[in-house]
Amino acid sequence: MPYALRRRLRPAAVVLVALVASVTRLAAQTSPYAFSPVAIGGGGYITNIVAHPTEPDLRYIRTDVGGCYRWDPEQERWVQLMDFLTPADVELSNVDGIALAATDPDVVYIAAGNAKVEGAVNGVLKSTDRGTTWQKTSFAVDQAFEGNQRDVRYIGERIAVDPLNARYVYAGTKLDGLYRSTDAGDTWRQNGQIPGGSVNSAADAKVVELDD
Repeated sequence: MPYALRRRLRPAAVVLVALVASVTRLAAQTSPYAFSPVAIGGGGYITNIVAHPTEPDLRYIRTDVGGCYRWDPEQERWVQLMDFLTPADVELSNVDGIALAATDPDVVYIAAGNAKVEGAVNGVLKSTDRGTTWQKTSFAVDQAFEGNQRDVRYIGERIAVDPLNARYVYAGTKLDGLYRSTDAGDTWRQNGQIPGGSVNSAADAKVVELDD
């Protein structure tokens, strides 16, 4: 290599060596990076908010494709309650109704599913710890709920708990009318007085409301 070219390259090589040494020292002084979740925002709609009648700051929201959330007043943020779902039961993220037990703030039910998808997982889930964990009840009615497809999914809840007796739970379905449980969700029985609808019918048990 010609002498003049070597002289021109030498300062650049010195700068490069110094830069590498500085980066190495900085990496040695920096503690390992701690990764944490980043809020990216979800799709779909927030279709309703349900507040407990006696417990302050106990509120839930349901979404048509993103599960349900509970408000955390200490952290001042909404906590996702259904991130346990897998691809096999993802239709349960289509929440069609939330019901709270007035006499027990820890108890919450959700009605979830997508009636437009034949064979999709749907049902009534129950939590006794404010949504931290869930158990699927024995409710077994195919195409019962449509949290994502219902055109008027914002008008009210498909499920309700008797405010005076939390053992009585009611669920309105898309095809088979009204169902009632008298043992806090352990078993369900159809109420033949409420007519059913069809997949594309507007006549179904869209909203369940109980008098105090």
